[in-house]
Amino acid sequence: MTRKTLCSAFRIAAVSAFAMTAAQTAYAQEAPDTVRLPELTITGGKRDQDPMRVDGTLRSVGAETLEDRGIISVEQIDRAFPGMVIRPRSSIAYGNVTIRGQTSSDFYNPSVQVLMDGLPQDFALLGQLLPMQIDRVDVLYGPQGTLYGAGAIGGVINILTLRPDDTLRLVGDVAYSNRQASAGALASGPIVPGVLYGDVTVRWREQFGNYYPPTGGDSAYGGTRDLSGMARLRYAPTGGPWDIMFNAGYMVTNSAEEQFVYGTEGIRNRVALPYDSHYRLSTTTLGLVASYDLGPAVISSMTGWQDRDLDRTIQNTYTPETQRMFTQELRIASTPGENGPFSYVAGLWFQNLDFERRIPGQVSTQNLQTYAGYGELTWHITDRLDVTGGLRFDVIDTEATAEGYVSLRGTRNESALTPKISIGYLISEEFRVYALYSSGFKPGGFTRTVTPYNFNFQYSNARTDNFELGVRARLPDGSFEASAAIYYANTTGYQAFVGAQPFQHLQNTGDVESYGIDARMIFRPVEGLRIEGSIAFNQAEYTKYLDPTGLNVNYVGNRPAYAPQVTAGLDVSYAITLPGETGRLIPRVGVSYMSQTFFDDANTVGQGSYALLDASLSWEASRHLTATIYGNNLTNERYATYGFSAGPAGNFYQVGMGREVGVRLTASY
Repeated sequence: MTRKTLCSAFRIAAVSAFAMTAAQTAYAQEAPDTVRLPELTITGGKRDQDPMRVDGTLRSVGAETLEDRGIISVEQIDRAFPGMVIRPRSSIAYGNVTIRGQTSSDFYNPSVQVLMDGLPQDFALLGQLLPMQIDRVDVLYGPQGTLYGAGAIGGVINILTLRPDDTLRLVGDVAYSNRQASAGALASGPIVPGVLYGDVTVRWREQFGNYYPPTGGDSAYGGTRDLSGMARLRYAPTGGPWDIMFNAGYMVTNSAEEQFVYGTEGIRNRVALPYDSHYRLSTTTLGLVASYDLGPAVISSMTGWQDRDLDRTIQNTYTPETQRMFTQELRIASTPGENGPFSYVAGLWFQNLDFERRIPGQVSTQNLQTYAGYGELTWHITDRLDVTGGLRFDVIDTEATAEGYVSLRGTRNESALTPKISIGYLISEEFRVYALYSSGFKPGGFTRTVTPYNFNFQYSNARTDNFELGVRARLPDGSFEASAAIYYANTTGYQAFVGAQPFQHLQNTGDVESYGIDARMIFRPVEGLRIEGSIAFNQAEYTKYLDPTGLNVNYVGNRPAYAPQVTAGLDVSYAITLPGETGRLIPRVGVSYMSQTFFDDANTVGQGSYALLDASLSWEASRHLTATIYGNNLTNERYATYGFSAGPAGNFYQVGMGREVGVRLTASY
């Protein structure tokens, strides 16, 4: 970040702090003795709401469910959400998230945003281990520009954690399987009771490798080691209006996962090709989140910094990258029930991003500055009928340079206005219907993968119009809950990578139409039995194709890459209370299904449909001790997660993890 930008950033942070201090002074005489401090993000809508009052598709999965399914990293959470697909593209640092056919093929500026406690995360951290103090994961489907500073055209994944407080928590876990080993520790509690709290976590994981070495033998090849740590300090005096939390984290990954096999035979035998591929990814994360309760509203300032270094060699080619990202958000949100017939959220957003990528003979740099204002207002016309209107305004300034084989000096300035409107009706306290229109904007720019083989370096913005009808239902006793939505989305100026590997670059490829239905159901027919089922059907295809390569190809009617037509899942568990005080036994079985998926817009390289079978048996010996035996992909399904055509050399693939059987032990105090 330049000195000028850094000064601007701190100026914004100072203005935020001044605004909050002024608000404190103005309300000092009116603040009650005891003020309830709501969480900054209770639901995906950033307001303390009953999910039955949310217009839009919001799915939430708690920490217990994630643990039962053995989901310990971000890229695994798609197993718990219908209509979502998370797959690596070459490496997990270039992960791709698809929601309802809207893919994040541009992994530098993804269509789906990942947040942690509301702070945006560098997308290279898609493979990071989930925090041990996790509370739940919320996913909002479709454009979300009127709720978050970091606008998202395809959806938002928000990882929410438990904040340190007066409760002392000590947690440790260890796991070992034929595929990986992991361990973690958490300590959380009061430093000054009733005023100051903190927590510290450390996590480690080693994946043994998913391939066999090219030199022969049956040893694991292409492994990964992760080590991460985080410390947080929270100032939140009991009965006071302030809640301020600072966090600092560091993660380092050493990996040789970027291995490839040749053709479909390689998918079956898992023998890696003889290319040198490895990387070291290190990231430093700093965050400061401060909120002040005004009574009828909460004003918040959210400041984030992430410093990423990717030291990468891929197929004998050295291609290191660095990225520095600063974000500042100032937001005000109404307190439910305190504003009569209206509730609202509004905010200002700033992001500065510096990027550099090197290949032999070429250096490319970019600076992006984003300014945005956003908000939405809900009118509760009656106690059952709500109407919401929202608006977002973006301004993006981009500067790009390249030196070497290609010389480039370019700037781009653009702005966009994206509206939202919805109406929801609570037929009863247990049944809600809604209709929603939302829009999203993805800026244009200059490709970051500059090579002498690029057809063009600049690309235009993409816009999405999303229409949705949904229903949400539940029974008063909690034995049943369900939600379903039908939707239609049209994206103009769709952005995708074109050209042959390893020289692909981002361009506009035309217009994409996506429509479908997704549904989720949780049923608890008797005590201890939990049945969860989900299904998503998505028809996504090019309705207009603009060939940027000049080869006169036409992919109208083709599916965009990484957008399967059907995803589905079924998970069943049953808690059996053991005699005496010996705890509970919980058997669980789960099945996930994915239909045919293409890895290119030509629809020539892909993976056929497949299903994965998982199972586990947990013994909750007490509230403080749990032991689990688990198995993933028990049928040892052989499938590809990524692939590309290398022309006359044929197709190269990466393969999914084979059968995994292991044990996990968790102890807490």
